[in-house]
Amino acid sequence: MKTKIFSTKSFFLTVFYLVFFEFLSYLFLQNGFLGLSLDDINILYVALFHMLSVLLCCFWLLSFEFRENVYKVLVPILFNISIFIFLYFSISFLLNQFIILLSSLLLFFVFLNLEKEKIKFKFINATSFFSAFLFFFGMYSLIYSETVPYWLTLLFIVSFSSLFLYYKLKHIDAENNYRNLFLILFAIIITEVFLVSLFWPITSIFLKSLVLVVLYYLYWGILDMYLRSFMDKTNLIKYFSIFITIILLVMISLFIKSYF
Repeated sequence: MKTKIFSTKSFFLTVFYLVFFEFLSYLFLQNGFLGLSLDDINILYVALFHMLSVLLCCFWLLSFEFRENVYKVLVPILFNISIFIFLYFSISFLLNQFIILLSSLLLFFVFLNLEKEKIKFKFINATSFFSAFLFFFGMYSLIYSETVPYWLTLLFIVSFSSLFLYYKLKHIDAENNYRNLFLILFAIIITEVFLVSLFWPITSIFLKSLVLVVLYYLYWGILDMYLRSFMDKTNLIKYFSIFITIILLVMISLFIKSYF
């Protein structure tokens, strides 16, 4: 039996969060909305409402084999955190609209993944990379705009990325011993690259975030092939080609900035 790629509950929740994301965008861009002033207390209240609503929606949708599938709640929670942080730091209305529309589309499949037993993993995989980019963008913005210790930002990045990686390893039924090893290795790699990126002669937060996401993509791609025993030259070339292309784009941007 085929799984229906539609659900009234998931669609309703997606529309609700589409409207809520628009509210956040206007709130952060205009420093207030409908009489709600933008200060630290109000931000905390809005963030708390956001996370609590996501949790309630997740447990409402998670209607099959609850205990075995509760780990799936990680995806909507992390995704919504990344959207919230991105919208808080973004200063472009048009970019916000694009991010909101794309996020809402992906969020529909995320909700559907909670409600249905068999949803193609590629949708959740794409959501994880997109979410990671939004979160990394927010963390770099946090460093440059707020007085936040580097170690705290690093802790946020490692925790966020590792939780998404944990979900993926859990999804493919990786053994616990291997799972912990791969998580520790990934934490070391992402830590080293993030610390080095702080000293790169690159001012673009977009490029720095993109490099971290592509590194995450490369690591997961190779790991996924290894664990599922389908590692071959074609897949390796595909993953490394994307990684090398992004690195070349970063180098070209540096060259253009230096000589023009």
